[in-house]
Amino acid sequence: MKCNFYHLSQSLILDLGNAHWTEVFSEEELEELEGFGRPVLPPIDKAVEANLNNLRKVKTAREAYEFARRMEYDVEVDGMLAWLSLTLQNTASLFLKKNNYNIQQYLESEKLYYLWSFVNTIFNDSEYIDALGKEKSSVANAEASNNKRKISAVNVVNSLKIGRRMDTVYVGAGDVELGCLKIGKTSDQTKEWSDGLIKMPIVMRDMLLKMVNRSPDLINKLHTMGYNINGNDIVLLDMDIPQGYITRIRRTRPAEYPNKDNFVVRLCPLLKLAACGKQIAEDTYETYSSYEVPLSTLTF
Repeated sequence: MKCNFYHLSQSLILDLGNAHWTEVFSEEELEELEGFGRPVLPPIDKAVEANLNNLRKVKTAREAYEFARRMEYDVEVDGMLAWLSLTLQNTASLFLKKNNYNIQQYLESEKLYYLWSFVNTIFNDSEYIDALGKEKSSVANAEASNNKRKISAVNVVNSLKIGRRMDTVYVGAGDVELGCLKIGKTSDQTKEWSDGLIKMPIVMRDMLLKMVNRSPDLINKLHTMGYNINGNDIVLLDMDIPQGYITRIRRTRPAEYPNKDNFVVRLCPLLKLAACGKQIAEDTYETYSSYEVPLSTLTF
């Protein structure tokens, strides 16, 4: 009631990464809200975890590159290990140049393709989830924006609205939107607020509600995920409806992209973060796709 401007709470979205809530809840209440339900970071593939533990024993980009070359796996069977090996080699190669400072001058599309591509290429191994880029519009967000649209009767039909554009949309089996990604070239707090605190949560909410509207019994079991990349930092967002009908967002702390001096210690958490994001998307899709939707009549 105090808001003079739009706030996500007006859409029944509780974003625990929003500093406003420290003025509403106590520290103990915020911890309870954060800890309820399953953790934000789910367990990842055991083989990937084991190799990341071994990777931590090396220090430089050159050593990480050689580590990746020595990894043993069957490319047709061990898709996650193939992704890990290729990601290490491709990323490390950027740091083997004598002068690699120009990588920080890349445009948004170049940063997503060269620096952060591993959060998308990890889905190459997935049987049913694709990472669709090139500023794809969210279908779920478009449908939510047009849900009050009616054929012409008393008044002319409203113009069709398109969904908000994301830099990547994660889609299962061609039509189930499971998450999205937004990237900013530089560290820009205003853009970070606009994308990460307003645009992405609304799009993720629409994706989640589209699944819930089709499968109401799964309302407290489904999740959507997202990545907000701002300059050299990445944050993983997890959205769910843990109990009742309030949509909750939990965020990881910003993880920093590596440089030559801290290549391994910065890259390992990023690779694990990508594996966690994939696990969230796959768990949701498996839960949603295995549920038998009962027949019912259409109501408005």
